Formats: sequence, C-alpha cells, structure tokens
Amino acid sequence: YDSQMIIIEVAWDEPADNGAFITGYLLYMAELTDDYELIHDGTARSDIRTYVAHNLAKRSTDYSFKVLAINRIGQS
Repeated sequence: YDSQMIIIEVAWDEPADNGAFITGYLLYMAELTDDYELIHDGTARSDIRTYVAHNLAKRSTDYSFKVLAINRIGQS
C-alpha cells in the first residue's frame, strides 16, 4: 500500500435515453480549472457507470468531473 497514492471513485446514474439507447460514456476530469481531460473512454461500454482513478489526483486539490452519455444521435 502506497500512502501517497490517491484513489477517486466516480459513479453516475444512467440518464433517460429519450428513445435512443445509450451505447457508452466519456468521463472527463479537471483540476481547479475548466480544462477537462478525458480520463475514461467507455464509448462501447454502456454497462460501466463507475470509474476508479488511480494516481490522477493530488491531496488537498479540488477536482471536477463531467460525464457525457453517447447514443446514435451523439453526445450529451
């Protein structure tokens, strides 16, 4: 066990698909700014709605996350 390692688990609920089945998710993370970086490309994995980020975070730092759902119409 490495006491310096930071682990963040992100989980989200499946949104309404509005008639077009969700085929996957993209997860983005930002540190202190609005410059989001893709940390999980689950384009073809609609069954995965959790992600564990290992060594992507620093102690005492605020992070923001956003998830985009993907379907045949696009991303939102």
